[in-house]
Amino acid sequence: MDGSNQQHRQQMTLFSRYQQLPMTTRCVFTINVFAFLFNAILRLFSYSTLCLIPALMRGGDFLGQFYRIFTSAFTHGSFFHLLVNMCAFIQIGAYGLEMKLGSVNFALLVFLFTILCGTTHVLLASGMWYLLGMSGYQNECAVGFSGVIFSLVVLDTAFSNIRQRDVFGLFVVNAYMYPFALIAIVQLLAPNSSFLGHLSGVVVGSLYVKGYLNKLIPSERAVDRIENLILSGISIERLEGFVQNTSKSARRVRREEGDVESGQQFISPGGTARTTTRKLKWWEVPVVARMESGESQKSSTSTPTIKGVGRKLGKGKPPSPPPPLFNQQQQQSPSSSPGLANNTKAFPYNKKFITLLVEMGFPEEESKLALERSNNDVAAAIDILQGK
Repeated sequence: MDGSNQQHRQQMTLFSRYQQLPMTTRCVFTINVFAFLFNAILRLFSYSTLCLIPALMRGGDFLGQFYRIFTSAFTHGSFFHLLVNMCAFIQIGAYGLEMKLGSVNFALLVFLFTILCGTTHVLLASGMWYLLGMSGYQNECAVGFSGVIFSLVVLDTAFSNIRQRDVFGLFVVNAYMYPFALIAIVQLLAPNSSFLGHLSGVVVGSLYVKGYLNKLIPSERAVDRIENLILSGISIERLEGFVQNTSKSARRVRREEGDVESGQQFISPGGTARTTTRKLKWWEVPVVARMESGESQKSSTSTPTIKGVGRKLGKGKPPSPPPPLFNQQQQQSPSSSPGLANNTKAFPYNKKFITLLVEMGFPEEESKLALERSNNDVAAAIDILQGK
């Protein structure tokens, strides 16, 4: 009896974690899992029908075989292949990019990267054949979502504003070399994996970060129209996990002369408006709630940046201890702040933000106090908890 109850609780925990995923991350995860189970059970299509074969997409056959760009991305060779890719995607999507960019922007980004990664894969394979005479990549049958994931890794690294990252806790590399280090590790662990598929993801992500894909990025007005269309029919309370683009975070900062001075207003997921005058690099996008990862080496005299929920694939460092002011507030006696207890009980905490902070390693009570001090601004709460 106890065993069945424990199994039921574990199932409920997994389902609740699934429900807590942001909307686009949850949808992409569901599509990948459904596609894998559908074909694994019914076996309607062979891998050769679904996979990306560059040799079949050369010249006039490209449009006729264009469907392979989508089917190959959502097809996986094994359950382990699916598991690894989805774990990586959830880490980047749920705890990083979707919370920064909003659900609509993130969905458009995944769609764009799916097309560009497949197209780049074909171009790289054709280039290696024409220039180097390497025909092997022309005939490989590539499947998996890892190309899109590698492009998102490049974005997550750039948006997190970090200098160094550790690779699965094994060694530390420069942030710019991190995606290439991941490719090397993956090739060592899985020699049969698609090298060009992973490399195409890094190329697409780098082009996006450098600003060369600006023309392909939907405008703010287009994103707002899509959001308004969605919210006009369904209230946001009923859209479980929907993240609004309230900060105009998809605006592409275009390079004019060197760095661009930015004095834009950011609205965090908690709804609190904040302003920063930090100089943005020409390739950066203003993001909601930027968090400088614990992997970076920060100067104690530097001006704090707006921080969010960036995560890495490897092991992270434990959260920084609370600042002295935060400790002092906890140690105050009831007589010195008679309304503190009542205010704490009456404060409308956002349960999702509490869950997020606890999953990041912060104690629940300290997370609640930080959210109260920041008026449910999860980014400011993280700053408080990390002592920034």
